[in-house]
Amino acid sequence: MAILEKMGILNFFEGIITADDVENVKPFTDVYEKAIALANASEKDTLALEDLSTGVIAAQNAGLEVVQVIAEDRIDARIGKIVKSDLSFLIMNEESEEKER
Repeated sequence: MAILEKMGILNFFEGIITADDVENVKPFTDVYEKAIALANASEKDTLALEDLSTGVIAAQNAGLEVVQVIAEDRIDARIGKIVKSDLSFLIMNEESEEKER
């Protein structure tokens, strides 16, 4: 949760599932399966935000879209993709919302 607080987005979440809430931790998919069930959502409607490669792998194995959030842009050799250091591309501000109207 620390990264969500640091990024100022913790208040966008209604609930958070952690390793303490599941039997098998990442890279197993338990945490995502539980979160999807609790949210009454589907895999196709769920976006996972992860800071570690094991979480990215778990999210992908659960069938989710995933964004890996890290301290700096880099290529993660374990998943073979470029990862971004911020979520600014996901969060619309009021100015961009006005332009879309």
